[in-house]
Amino acid sequence: MKTQAPAGAPAQDSMSLRETLAQTIRAHSADLLADRLSSSGYRDRLCVALQQAFGCSRASLWRFGGPAADDLSLTCVAAFDVAEGATPGGDVLRQVEYRGYFEALLQSGVYASSDVLTDPHLGGLVAPYFLPRGIRSLLDTTFKVNGRIFGVVCIEQTGEPRHWSVREQHALRHAASQISLAVARYKSRDG
Repeated sequence: MKTQAPAGAPAQDSMSLRETLAQTIRAHSADLLADRLSSSGYRDRLCVALQQAFGCSRASLWRFGGPAADDLSLTCVAAFDVAEGATPGGDVLRQVEYRGYFEALLQSGVYASSDVLTDPHLGGLVAPYFLPRGIRSLLDTTFKVNGRIFGVVCIEQTGEPRHWSVREQHALRHAASQISLAVARYKSRDG
């Protein structure tokens, strides 16, 4: 097993970062599809792998829900924090409360903020979410399953602001695509 990368350590170069993540996600996905890993175990391992690969403070997976396309919510289904370890998640963000964030994320599919405390789209999240966790920077990317918006892969940095490079954004996007394929296969096999 790989050792944990220190929080805030620079990510590997883009090709090795992308290759490392791809290999790890493929292995965990194979375990999920072969019933060697539960869906919650899969999510937990993905969060650890993302944190290690990016050397960030926290990685989490979120699931879209909600009654209508203009009233979405995001529920955290798994998280790994360097300081706290694995957590089951449970946080819920509602589009009606954080419209600027949802609109920006859904429009581009990727949301990178090097300083969440000064980001105009994230203002409503500062007091209830970022400050209590010490989060200073985030990089989120959406993913679809069978053509429908399904979830968000999120990495966060605590302490000092962190600039997310284009290479890191592409690597996270690629990881989300792989997760999307695995979730689609898993859902289709279980009907």
